[in-house]
Amino acid sequence: MRTGRNQFTLTQIPRFTDNAVIYIIIGSAVGYVCLSLIWAVIRIVYPSDVYFFNYFVPLVGLAPSSTFLTHFWTLLTYGWFLYPNSFWALVTNMIWVYTFGSVVQSLIGYKQIIPLYIYCLATGGAFYLAAQLLPGMAVGSLFMGPSAGVIGFAVASVTLSPKYRFYFTDYFSLPLYVIVGIYLLLSVLSTGLEPQALLLIAGGGLMGFLYIRLLQSGYRPGDWMLNLVRSVESLTTPELRKSKGPVNPKRNTVLRHEMNNPSFLATQKRVDEILDKINQRGYNSLTEVEKEILKKAGQD
Repeated sequence: MRTGRNQFTLTQIPRFTDNAVIYIIIGSAVGYVCLSLIWAVIRIVYPSDVYFFNYFVPLVGLAPSSTFLTHFWTLLTYGWFLYPNSFWALVTNMIWVYTFGSVVQSLIGYKQIIPLYIYCLATGGAFYLAAQLLPGMAVGSLFMGPSAGVIGFAVASVTLSPKYRFYFTDYFSLPLYVIVGIYLLLSVLSTGLEPQALLLIAGGGLMGFLYIRLLQSGYRPGDWMLNLVRSVESLTTPELRKSKGPVNPKRNTVLRHEMNNPSFLATQKRVDEILDKINQRGYNSLTEVEKEILKKAGQD
């Protein structure tokens, strides 16, 4: 007997311009390739890896707390790079990014994905540095990798929709929390139980949880990043300012009126019903109309 759930098709994948998860994957791949090429060039010029690891890697990897003040930008750069010869680590990390990031993106929209990822990386990095300041804690080594961001996506996805299920066939599915639990276990084991690395994971997960809770409470912690990007775009692309035209002074009044309109409230109720359906049956159970409603709601 059929369950009524549709098979996953390529038409269900968001367009490239509406898929911030793909941007993260591409950015991480570009970072890995660039670092590997630099390593290859340095190895040609110098007989060993000493120059690369002593002088270049500290410019992008998360610096130990003792040198962080002179390399403060690494709090944001470390998550976009992996050591050369870590290709399979990159592949597995990006698979997890896509797995959890796609769930989050389908529920809150693509605009919040990159801010969420950056917040998780920064918080995980801050926990890593703070751990080294605790009494009796050894100074950590240079750290690179997206672990804090991936953990943030995993925790955010299960916070948003704890009953979400991955449907592999019409008759076989796994709850999201099971897959998150497997990933958390693998992540903890991969740290070798090093306290600093464990706290980095904890920081990324905590931020993933807090970010979603803030969104659910009506706050948008990533809006300042989006506004900054729009400001830069308007400066570098004057045509965007012209295309927008003059600001209508009655716009806010109209928006407030629309928010009190019963049809607007009905739309919000409809979105809530769709999210409940996802919790119970999975994303693939949605009709094309329901997917379009959810997509538009995520872009607002």
